[in-house]
Amino acid sequence: MSYRLACELADRIAAIASVAGLQAFYPCNPDRPVPVAQFHGTADQIVPYAGVPSTISNWVNHNVCPETPVIADLPDIDTNDNSTVTVYYYGLCEESTEVILYTINNGEHTWPGASIIIGVTNQDINASDEIWKFFKKYTLQGSTGIKINPDDLKISYRFYPNPVKDLATVELVSNPTDKFDFRMFDITGKLVLEQINLAVSRFLIDCSQVPSGIYVAELSDLHTHSYQKIIIR
Repeated sequence: MSYRLACELADRIAAIASVAGLQAFYPCNPDRPVPVAQFHGTADQIVPYAGVPSTISNWVNHNVCPETPVIADLPDIDTNDNSTVTVYYYGLCEESTEVILYTINNGEHTWPGASIIIGVTNQDINASDEIWKFFKKYTLQGSTGIKINPDDLKISYRFYPNPVKDLATVELVSNPTDKFDFRMFDITGKLVLEQINLAVSRFLIDCSQVPSGIYVAELSDLHTHSYQKIIIR
């Protein structure tokens, strides 16, 4: 159902997520990139994992994402759940979208983080929490019903150096409002850095305590969000 909504109602759906489901609706030609998060167990006997690559490939191609993902093994927090999680991050894509695949190694047709354990149910992540963090990053322009002139709302900035080791500079190029927020997320959508209610055109970000990896930096005001891929080494 989620994939069909993305295919047919892209003008009304900001982002989708699927747990143990695959795209089964064709043709699918939405008129805009749609952010996608997929959670799937490799031992799923109801909806086999073998169908995941084609589903992800379709959206990676449609959203014009990097073909090679950033791969990260998440911490094995619950060593008794007989499963682990590997994240495949494809981003950033067109219009600052993402495609994220959470592979539940040895996971069955179950909901990660569920309190009711059926078969192999991963407890290292909570799919509901991860999906909400993913959804919160996306909105549809003008979805509140307020008529907005997009040319009046452009917000852009420079982040340098990139890759960054310790300190980075964020410099506004254009921003139509007085105040804005800066946030940085890891590839799972977890917030790692935040500065809010800023009113300066240039400021420093201390990345010295952030582990090496790929991150997404977000600069936002009341109406718009601007994203960049950040590499910390």
